[in-house]
Amino acid sequence: MTTSATAGAPDDDRPTTDPGAHDAACVDRLRADLERERANTDHLRTLPREQRAKLRRPLVRLALWADTRVVRAATRAEPHRAHLARRASRLRLAARAARELPARRAHLERTVRALAEPPVLARRVSLVAEGEVESAAAAATATDGDLLCFLPASTEPLDEGCIARLAEHVRGASVAAVPVLVHPERAPARATPHDLLVRSAGYDVVVDSDTAPEVRARGAGERLDVAAAPVAVASGSAACLVVDRQAYDDAGGLVDNVDPDAAFVDLCTRLRARGGQVTVVPSAVALDHRPVASVAALRRPIDPDRTPSPADTSGS
Repeated sequence: MTTSATAGAPDDDRPTTDPGAHDAACVDRLRADLERERANTDHLRTLPREQRAKLRRPLVRLALWADTRVVRAATRAEPHRAHLARRASRLRLAARAARELPARRAHLERTVRALAEPPVLARRVSLVAEGEVESAAAAATATDGDLLCFLPASTEPLDEGCIARLAEHVRGASVAAVPVLVHPERAPARATPHDLLVRSAGYDVVVDSDTAPEVRARGAGERLDVAAAPVAVASGSAACLVVDRQAYDDAGGLVDNVDPDAAFVDLCTRLRARGGQVTVVPSAVALDHRPVASVAALRRPIDPDRTPSPADTSGS
């Protein structure tokens, strides 16, 4: 019986490894890696020098200067581009509205002709023609009429009975009355999409807990309807408001403000706080020739960022 070779006996066919040769190969690889790192380091050191040399070249410096000027010019031009874009948008809207002007003009003329005869004035009305708030307040103090009518030069009643119709509705709880204001037909450069349509049938004051009170023009952009019934509104504008003299004095009169409309909103707020009512009279119509600052101002005539809110001045 034969047996296999003794366990652990050397195998003559297995290759042998020379430890010295292995170490030498590792050292060669490390040296090659080190040389590559040195070469990369030298290359990185030369880059800043090359970059500085390029920046010193005249053409490169000229190109950088021109690029800086272009960036600055573009930055300065951005507000002008935004203004031109808003202006172009407004002109497009006005051009679209211009096609409807003949129909609007005819409707307005028919409406004015159909107005009923005005009532006979039973109380004396003092006209206050000053447009600035401080001047208007001083002029109102110097008058002695039973009623005050604030009628700046920019406001044009469409018929002689406008003020009489307003005065008729200042009685009882109604201590002030306002007309329906209509946009005039403006020159093309100043035209608005609402020309010959309602500018405001009084104002609403919208109170949001997250923002300041916002004044909105009632009926903005609608066709005139003189047959509508008089209704209570939050306020009127600086154009053709008629107010009871005693109520005006009791409320403290006009308080100077950045914006005349804001001053009258403030006055109406104080009148209503004392239990009075402000009434819009649709059969009293006036053209308001004041310019419109923007398309947004057609519906929001008072910029809350430029004027104190009614709540800020109601205690005056």
